[in-house]
Amino acid sequence: MLYKNFLCKLFLLIFILSSFLGILGSFLLEKEKKYLAKVNEEYIPYSDYLKVKNFFEKENKTFHTKGETSKEYIHLESINQLINESLLRQFAKKNGIQASNEEVEKKVFSEEIFLENKVFSKSKFFDFLNRINLSIEEYYKIVENRIIFEKLEKMIEIFSYLLPKEIENLKKIFFQKRIATFLEISNNKEIDEQIVEKKEILSFYNTNKEDFFVPEKFFVEYVEVNLNDIRKKIEILDKEVLKWYEENKKNFYTSERKLYNIIEFKEKEEFKKISEKIRKRNFLDLENYYKIYNLDTENEVIEKKEDQNWIKFVEQSNLKKEGEISKIFYLDKKYYIIFLKKITPSYYVSFNKVKEKIIKFLKEEKSKKEYEKIKKKILEIVFKNSINEEEKNYISLYSKKSNWFDSRNFPIDISNYRIKEFILEKLFFQKNQLPFLNQEKEKLQVLTKVNFERKKLLSIDSVSNIIENKIKRKKFIEKNQKKSEKILENFDNNRSFLESIKKEYKNKLYRKEFEFSEKYYDPIANSVFSIPLLKEKNSYTFSYDKNDNYFLIVLEKIKYRDIDEREEKIFIEKMNKNMHNIYMKVLLSNLRNSAKIKFFKN
Repeated sequence: MLYKNFLCKLFLLIFILSSFLGILGSFLLEKEKKYLAKVNEEYIPYSDYLKVKNFFEKENKTFHTKGETSKEYIHLESINQLINESLLRQFAKKNGIQASNEEVEKKVFSEEIFLENKVFSKSKFFDFLNRINLSIEEYYKIVENRIIFEKLEKMIEIFSYLLPKEIENLKKIFFQKRIATFLEISNNKEIDEQIVEKKEILSFYNTNKEDFFVPEKFFVEYVEVNLNDIRKKIEILDKEVLKWYEENKKNFYTSERKLYNIIEFKEKEEFKKISEKIRKRNFLDLENYYKIYNLDTENEVIEKKEDQNWIKFVEQSNLKKEGEISKIFYLDKKYYIIFLKKITPSYYVSFNKVKEKIIKFLKEEKSKKEYEKIKKKILEIVFKNSINEEEKNYISLYSKKSNWFDSRNFPIDISNYRIKEFILEKLFFQKNQLPFLNQEKEKLQVLTKVNFERKKLLSIDSVSNIIENKIKRKKFIEKNQKKSEKILENFDNNRSFLESIKKEYKNKLYRKEFEFSEKYYDPIANSVFSIPLLKEKNSYTFSYDKNDNYFLIVLEKIKYRDIDEREEKIFIEKMNKNMHNIYMKVLLSNLRNSAKIKFFKN
């Protein structure tokens, strides 16, 4: 009996523990889904990965990589960027590098894209955030990281520089001329001469099937209403503008404006002389002998900004009429008097002066009202189970269709990362997922239909020409390799053999001088500058030019050219910058090697 009771309690305990661990496991799994990775003790949110990936996809045209699809490249670049930022942020924190709230705000408020007439514009700021789908906190975090990275770069600059001897060695590389002789071993016309059998094409196709898949494709129908499109259509009549001006005239009534002169002088006794000059309106004479500062009550701009006490002095002096002079004020061992130079009375700003501003205001108000009205009606219709003919016609005014596209070339109109995520995750296959709503500050998009084609394998007939050309090129390269080996059997230690080659191939020999350049890519020039100059042996290499002609290249001579002071200065600056980049790469490599990085499945 006791044994049975013990077993019951044991099973009950196991059941409770397994339930608890199951709940805990699902909680931890749910938590992990929110994150891309853990770098040391810092978590990288999965949402950050999606935003970086979305940014790279918009810049997709800049990626041209061999051996990787654009999609794979963007995925890796997004992960690498986030991990590198995390590692550098942690390194900066360990070294006491941080950004204060004041620094972040100053940076944001001085960003040129947010300025309007040299003043920070809230509307520009929020429009920008809306356009890139970021909250204020997220953007402030980006700016904070930018400031930290700028400070980190300045710190690295202190340590990353070249020694004079290193610069001299680099000058010998960069400012040299090389003279080389070329022997054409194979001509690109020989590629087409290679024979390829059908069984070779079939074998290549079966071995490399992954390369012949057409990616999955999508077709989207959606409804879009855009505030900007509505703005363009809205017209404001003159009578509307005039009516609004009359109804809101009080908003255009200016306050009284006073212009003060603040006159600085050293001796108290000068007050009488200054007062006399003011009474006679002899202002030119005053400017020649005394410092005069202006204070305008309309904008409260003081030329000498540090003396904010002047505003208090103006209030204390309580000057009412033009020409009035205050008592003497004493500040920082200097005397001042305030003179009320001019009073501009209050007045109504004329209609013509404010007409354009009113038109702009009314147009914006009317556009927003129309936008909200259309948006409300569209949302009412698209979420109905069935719609009548009139509603269909209304929706058709704002309906759009995409062409078929794959994940690498989303149409610009639906490139928002929320829509991309929805389509690529194929959420529309789940029940009740369409219509899908994407709402931004000035744009509403509703996906009403998404068609999907799975990736498919191209038939061997459709790709046989491509495969044949690949095999021909491979055979051409293998043939050239054999030719190279045969030439080298006699060539390596025999300088006279070069002379015999020249005689044998005299109509196929070239001699050319090269200067080192980073401005353009030339495979032959790169090969020439990669050849080491040997004393006892021939210095040579084999290389293809950009047209697939194959050459033996023999280095004959190296010459060095002189450089002027300006050219040397530019060169040193450039090399130090390269050194800085190398130092940064080494730092990131060391940080990665010592970091604990854990990736989560999403």
